[in-house]
Amino acid sequence: GMRESINRGISISRGEFIMKIDEHCMVDKGFDVKLSADIEDNWVVIPRRYRLDPEKWEIIEDGRPPIDYLYLAYPGAKKDDLEWGLHGSIWNARFHQRKDILIDDTMSMQGSCYFTSRKNWDKTIKFLDSSGYGPFTQEAQEIGNKTWLSGGRLVVNKKTWYAHWHKGKNGKGYGFSNNQYEIHQENIKNGRKFCIDYWLNNKWQDRKLDFQWLVDKFWPVPSWPENWKEAYYG
Repeated sequence: GMRESINRGISISRGEFIMKIDEHCMVDKGFDVKLSADIEDNWVVIPRRYRLDPEKWEIIEDGRPPIDYLYLAYPGAKKDDLEWGLHGSIWNARFHQRKDILIDDTMSMQGSCYFTSRKNWDKTIKFLDSSGYGPFTQEAQEIGNKTWLSGGRLVVNKKTWYAHWHKGKNGKGYGFSNNQYEIHQENIKNGRKFCIDYWLNNKWQDRKLDFQWLVDKFWPVPSWPENWKEAYYG
């Protein structure tokens, strides 16, 4: 599975910094130097994200802004899908409000690319948990929430970028058999349920801050109702 592959890869790596990136991505020249120039030991940094045309191997220019910020969606915000909660959703309003801030906080990220110090991984993140999340889902939520709630920062660095190919449900390049797809979907469903319960109910033992702090820091957050604490905690 993806999580255990990342854990094993990091366990044999020896660098001062750790970067995970999807294979279907194009990167800015000197991206590693630019990312390492603006980072603290307890940060996770993401580059600005563009959309990749994999056949032309160039950034798609279609009028949409680059992706700098994501928020965590409220559980049950997507109709008829209670497992959708804490999904990372693009936050364009924050992009327009804070477009001139080159190094800035983001509530969440996509798991396709992130950069951190080995010190942060070893001290805070430690490993990706496949026992609760399963082999694949909610990687970004685990890393981002561990970083924020340990007292660190998850930031976007707009001085550099990568372009990511979003393949979608019927994208070229990979596929599942019917049986594999059913197992994959069940893993995602269970992983999302675990993620919601784990973070909203403050089950991470190493936290310095509760999850409510993270929502308050970025308030108002799209999809979160004003009375979310009363609605969720009773």
